[in-house]
Amino acid sequence: MLVSIEPGIYLPGVGGVRHSDTVLVTRDGYELLTHYPTDIEALTIRAPKPFARLRGKLVRHAVGIK
Repeated sequence: MLVSIEPGIYLPGVGGVRHSDTVLVTRDGYELLTHYPTDIEALTIRAPKPFARLRGKLVRHAVGIK
C-alpha cells in the first residue's frame, strides 16, 4: 500500500508551506520513497529582505519552531 503524508501550515496574510512524503507500507514495515531533505533549515527559503526575515522569525516563534 502507498501512503502520501502531506502536512501543511498556512497563516492568513503571511503564507504557508506544505511538505509531502510518500511511504510504501510493506509486510516488514515501511519504505520511505521521498528522498528530499526533511529538516527545517533545508526547507526554508531565505529572503534577503530584513522585513521578510523578521516576519519569518515571528511566524516560526508563533508556531513554536526554533
